Amino acid sequence: VAAKNHILRWFSNLPEQPYCSCSVAADACCHLIACCLQDVPAVLSAEYPQGVNVVYEGVGGTLRAAILPHLAAGGRLLQVGYISEYPHAGTGAAEAANEANVPITELFWGGKSLELAEGRKIIGQVWPKDVAAIRRCKQRVFKLHEQGKLQAWVDVNHGFRGVEQIPDAVDYMLKGSHTGKVVVPL
Repeated sequence: VAAKNHILRWFSNLPEQPYCSCSVAADACCHLIACCLQDVPAVLSAEYPQGVNVVYEGVGGTLRAAILPHLAAGGRLLQVGYISEYPHAGTGAAEAANEANVPITELFWGGKSLELAEGRKIIGQVWPKDVAAIRRCKQRVFKLHEQGKLQAWVDVNHGFRGVEQIPDAVDYMLKGSHTGKVVVPL
């Protein structure tokens, strides 16, 4: 593809695929990768042999491990979460995030960055610390939603209701059975 920028979108299950289309600039293209159905390292090796420059990564665990070797020289991995390494997953949140054996919890919650070989870098906790900046971002997101330019994906098929079913809804979400946010009407 002759596009200047490639946007890779990960999705974990087939019901999510229709929601994963990309709205991108004319000089970009979108590549969807079903991370639970495809061999991510093989796709990255075949499609991006020079590596990828920026990764916005919130899954962690095996997905992060699959992506890191394909980070180009000078590339950045922005660690915005690590849901697959939460205690429910059984792998332990203290699992090493990289070849330097820095725990992901230290990178993410400590807001640390880690220099890797070839000028590559993992940047932990990229969210702004400035409360005013967060407020401006929140206002912009709400405005985009009101204008119909941003849609929230909400899983409406789960059937959970009331406070007493919230633990079941959390289990449902952590198992990856949902498509979109899990909202429980009280």
